[in-house]
Amino acid sequence: MGIKSRIAWYRGRQKARHFLARFDEWRAKPSWEVGDHQGLLQAFLQSGGSALSTASDRYGAVQERHAFDDKPSSIGLRPGTKDYEQALNQLREEGFTILPWRLDESMAEKLSQHLEGPKMTLRSDDPAINGRKAYLDLNNPEAEKYDVPLAHILSSPQAVELMLDRGIMSLAQDYLGSVPRIDICASWFSFPVQRASSEAATMFHFDLDRTKWLKVFFFLTDVTSSTGAHVFLPGTHRDGGIPIQLRKLGYSRLSDNLVRSSFPEENWTTVSGPRGTILIEDTRGIHKGIPVLQGHRLVLQFQYSQNLFGGKPSVLGADILESDAITRFGALYPEVLQGMTGNFELRPEVLS
Repeated sequence: MGIKSRIAWYRGRQKARHFLARFDEWRAKPSWEVGDHQGLLQAFLQSGGSALSTASDRYGAVQERHAFDDKPSSIGLRPGTKDYEQALNQLREEGFTILPWRLDESMAEKLSQHLEGPKMTLRSDDPAINGRKAYLDLNNPEAEKYDVPLAHILSSPQAVELMLDRGIMSLAQDYLGSVPRIDICASWFSFPVQRASSEAATMFHFDLDRTKWLKVFFFLTDVTSSTGAHVFLPGTHRDGGIPIQLRKLGYSRLSDNLVRSSFPEENWTTVSGPRGTILIEDTRGIHKGIPVLQGHRLVLQFQYSQNLFGGKPSVLGADILESDAITRFGALYPEVLQGMTGNFELRPEVLS
C-alpha cells in the first residue's frame, strides 16, 4: 500500500471512531448531516462490518415490531411456514435466498408492460450518454441501462402491492431486527454491451447503504447466463466476510481477478431463473450482474432498511397521495413509510 493509500486508511480510522457516537446522536434526534454516510462507509471498511452490527443491535433493541397480519401476503410468504423459515435461515447464513415459487404470470406481464412506457434515464459508462432521457426502444437501445422513474413505478398497483407485501415485511423485520423502512424503489432495463459496466453494476461490488438492509428483486424477464444472471458470494454479508485486502481498496468496483484472489470461483453462486423469480439478498455481500449478451433484462427492486441513518432515501418525497393502498398501509404501519414522508416523530425511540 502506497503512502497516499496509508494516509487515506488512517484518516478513515479516525472517521470510523466517530461513527457510533454520531449514530447515537442520530437515534436521539434523527436528522441527516453531511459526512454521515462517509462515516458509515469508513466504519465498515475499518471494522469489517462489526461497527455497523453494533449500531444495528443498539437500534433494534429498543424498537417495537408489527405482526403485519391485516391482510395475507400476495406472494404466499407466511411466517411460521417451512418455506418462510428456510428463507430466513438462508438469508442469515448465506446472505441470499430464492423463493421456491414465482410471481403470477399475469402480474409479471402487467408490470412489464407498465414499466416499458415512460421516458427513462440512460445509464452508461459513456459520459456522452449517461444521464440523458429517452423512451425505450427494445430493438435499438442507446445505453446499457435504462432507469424507470420512481413516480411511474409507484403508479402501478401491482408494484405497490409487491412493495407493501406483508410477507416480505415480516421477513425483512425478522432479518433486520426492527420494523423495516422502505428506502429504495427501483426498476431498470439492461442491454448488451461489449464490456463490464460500472453503471450497469456488472462489476463486483458490495453495497453500503445503511446499518442493515435487505433488497428484494423481482425478475420480470427470463434471467439466464446470456441475459444477465446475478452472482453472489455466500457469507460475505457477515462481519469479516470481506477480507481486509479488498476493503483497503475502498468503496469501489472490483475486478473478477481481484475477487478470485480471495474467493475461488467455485464458491461463487450464480442466480438465474424464469420470469417471476424472486431473489431476496443482503447486498452488503459481494455481488454483481453478469453482462447481458443478448436480449434484455428487466428487474423490479425494493429495499427495506432497518433505519435511515446515512442520508436521504431515494423514495423521499414520492407522490403517494393518490395511492389508496399506500394511504391505508401508512395508517397501520407509519414507520415503514418514514422514508417517503420524512416523518421521524412517529414513534420516538428511547436510547438504551
